[in-house]
Amino acid sequence: MSRCHAGQALDIYATLDRVPLQEVPELVDSIAGLKTGSLMSAAARLGAIAADGPSAIVEALGTFGCELGICLQLLDDLGN
Repeated sequence: MSRCHAGQALDIYATLDRVPLQEVPELVDSIAGLKTGSLMSAAARLGAIAADGPSAIVEALGTFGCELGICLQLLDDLGN
């Protein structure tokens, strides 16, 4: 959860007047990965752990959840 909060704080702080244009893509990736990627990763991992899944599945679902979260955040950002 601390990663989610860090991503939200970075999102609030990082306005276009504070960030050089060439750094925006990396910043967007960082914010999405921290804010929503971390949350979705945790949810996917917890589901696998609750189902008593093997560690390889827990890790794979965590990675998938993170990537899905990043995509959802970028989709939301583009819509707003």
